[in-house]
Amino acid sequence: MNISIQFLKGYQILMVDNTPQSVYPPPQGGYWKHMIPDIPNFSPKSVLVLGVGGGTVCRMLLGKFPDIKITGVDNNQEILEEARKYLKFDEISLHPNIDIIAEDAFTYVQETKDKYDLILV
Repeated sequence: MNISIQFLKGYQILMVDNTPQSVYPPPQGGYWKHMIPDIPNFSPKSVLVLGVGGGTVCRMLLGKFPDIKITGVDNNQEILEEARKYLKFDEISLHPNIDIIAEDAFTYVQETKDKYDLILV
């Protein structure tokens, strides 16, 4: 697995095997705008993010639903470290509404008793 950071037009992009995984600051357009559901009268209270990466989706969720509770699961320490260095990941990992769990997503889903209004992969 090749993990790198690219800098493009004011964005830091977390790349894994030449595929963008996270962007800081979160973009407003492109395919990213489709990551968060835009459903009338849908305001989730709790969200599970499987593969939190650099936290782009978590930031977007907080921007749209400021009081939301987010559980983010990611087991790749190298990605999380790169996100801390370049994508201000501590803003996410230390946010009072976000719980980051360093665990395999499949294991977490099988073992958790928690319920979520929305699950994003």
